[in-house]
Parts: sequence; structure tokens; C-alpha cells
Amino acid sequence: MKVLLVNRSNALFPLVEKGFRDGGADVERLDLDDLTTSLDGLREVSQRFAGKDLAVYVADEVGFADGGGPYLRQVSSWAERGFIPLVVVASTCRISTRELRTLGVEAGYEAADDQDVRRVVQTWIPPRVTPNTVE
Repeated sequence: MKVLLVNRSNALFPLVEKGFRDGGADVERLDLDDLTTSLDGLREVSQRFAGKDLAVYVADEVGFADGGGPYLRQVSSWAERGFIPLVVVASTCRISTRELRTLGVEAGYEAADDQDVRRVVQTWIPPRVTPNTVE
């Protein structure tokens, strides 16, 4: 399973700065602060989302008052174009699942540290199924 973690470089979770490979997930990181608005930069984003099975937006806070904020809306747009489910992980999530779905987000989770981010990613990885062999 290929997962894209999307955040800004000032996010709380150090794990997101590196990405990780764990439990059947190949996790890559996309830093929104490193992007340029040039045509090449936008092509890079499309390529980074291509072929992913899940996108995880990591933020310090996601709230109802600002509709998730401009970064979440943009990430949701990219994920939607690639038909990729998007989940949100934030230290504070002040928006219900219903409102998140109107923004194109499958679910929102609160996390205290990078281990919580890992656990959220793991819950979205389907279990490995090995076929029974019949002799």
C-alpha cells in the first residue's frame, strides 16, 4: 500500500518529516511549504499523488470555522482528482466527520505524537490475506 503524508514543515509530528515504511505501507512525505506554484511544481504534485492508495493530511489544527483552511481544501482537491481517500490527522480536530466529508475527507483523527500518526495510517491498511492452498 502506498501512502502520501501531506503537511507543512512546521507540523508537530517529526515522523512526517521523514516518512516511514511499516506494516506493509510505503509512506512518502509531501511538504506543502516546498511546493512552487509554477506549472512544473503543480505537475510534481500530480505525480506525487499518482498511484497512491491513501493520502493523510497532517496539521496542527483543523477547525470548522475556517472550513479546514486553504491547505486542507487544496490537498482534498488533489486527492479527489486522483480518486484517493483522504484522512486528516491533527493535534486538535474541531470539525465533525460530517463536515469533513463535505470537504472530501473520509475521517479526522486527533493525535498527540508521531506514534498516533502511525496508528492512524495502520488502521487504513488492509490486512494481508494469504490464499488458502488446497491440495
